[in-house]
Amino acid sequence: MSLRRAFGLAFVSNNGTTFIALVSSIFLARLLTPKELGVFSLGMALVGIPELLRDFGVGTYIVQEKDLTTERIRTAFGLVLLSSWIFAALFVALSWPAAAFFREPEVRDIMWLLALNMMIVPFGTVTFCYMRRQMMFGSRMMIEVGSAVVNSVVAVSFAFAGFGTSSLGWALIACTIFTVAVTTRYRPKEWSWLPSFSETRRVMSFGTRVTGASMSAYLNGASADLILGKVQGMESVALFGRAMGLRRVFEKIVMGAVTAVALPHLSRKHNEGVSLRGDFLAAGRMLSGLGWPFFTALAILAEPTIRVLYGPQWDLAVPLLQCLCLAAVIGLPFWVSAQFVLATGDAKTNLRNEIVALTVRVGVLLSAAFISLDAVAVGTIVTSAAGVAIWRTALRHHVRVGILEVYREMRTSLWPAAGAGIGALIGVVGMPLLGLGNDWVVLGVGGVASVALSMTLLMHAGHPLAAEIRRTVSSVKDRKRGSGGSEMR
Repeated sequence: MSLRRAFGLAFVSNNGTTFIALVSSIFLARLLTPKELGVFSLGMALVGIPELLRDFGVGTYIVQEKDLTTERIRTAFGLVLLSSWIFAALFVALSWPAAAFFREPEVRDIMWLLALNMMIVPFGTVTFCYMRRQMMFGSRMMIEVGSAVVNSVVAVSFAFAGFGTSSLGWALIACTIFTVAVTTRYRPKEWSWLPSFSETRRVMSFGTRVTGASMSAYLNGASADLILGKVQGMESVALFGRAMGLRRVFEKIVMGAVTAVALPHLSRKHNEGVSLRGDFLAAGRMLSGLGWPFFTALAILAEPTIRVLYGPQWDLAVPLLQCLCLAAVIGLPFWVSAQFVLATGDAKTNLRNEIVALTVRVGVLLSAAFISLDAVAVGTIVTSAAGVAIWRTALRHHVRVGILEVYREMRTSLWPAAGAGIGALIGVVGMPLLGLGNDWVVLGVGGVASVALSMTLLMHAGHPLAAEIRRTVSSVKDRKRGSGGSEMR
């Protein structure tokens, strides 16, 4: 499968699942209270730690292993199965102290459901990772979209029936059962369901460092939920989570596709002795060309976006979203740094950088949490800039690029970002002046104007994305001509 086709399928998959999740969140925001959503967010933040530990880096190991024997597959399955069940038991045992620590009894109940889900997950993990290794992104797309539909339907149905926070837990379990059931169809027939531990040393020698880095990266992202849950309470967790959820739309749509394809592709190039410098700069140009306009428009249109999607009861999330968008603009060209360093096999540097980034983020956000929720949002801007500095040495060593050089290469992305900003201002400033200050009108006009102006400037600024768009349009036209010619014959 070509890189362009693989990315296209992964992109469609992430778009589909993100759209489904967004529609679901709109209904859930009206069916569940901020406190109920906050409890689930906190539970997910807690379960993420054992989720990463139980994986042992098996997913990355399966993608990178040159000689993937049946015995190594059995060992990977055995390690994931054993660790999942152990951590599920620990999670249940810790549910009582966690509920007491956060002074919220519902935390215990949601942790029980998440532990049950953890016991089911390993039966599909190895096969799903193997599908990524084989670049079976078409099949993965169908599974991911299907599981997103199951998750959303169950969550909304249970919430409507009055299950409260637990509706999200049962939805996750239903989603996992669906994924495991469908993934089993793609499991090679020669694979045994009997777990093994004969190749434990080989699997864990690489996986341990990857797991450590993944855990640090996860805690980096979940630290705000954990800190706010303890210092300020569940409503602050929900407000921050709602703002972060909108900011992560770009990550789910674009970054999910990039990370799914990047590691196998970059690892192959590095093993062939090809420099990754050009790929890093190209990735930065593409990401900034898409992301800078998106985050610029979202920051300006934050208030009507939140009101239209979730209602005016979430207005306090507006300044949080604006700060998170600025933080994203600063760090965006470097979001693929870990993928490039891992592709060279340097899991040690990746682990060190993630630990340093986590330490900085926890220190900044913990201090800010005692001031206010808005201070926490401002703290994310500081930690984003610090994250760029942390990866500086590794990128110079492995990719041969410097920070200033990267930002200089992104200069053509400023044009579509400016267009998006002007378009958003047309909605936010122009519509109220015309007496059309309704949130739907402001968001609709501002959104359309942002897309139109950013695309116009992108196509005329010599941005590399313009060439990709023209190539895609030309390809579609050629296919239509071909199909039309076939019908005439």
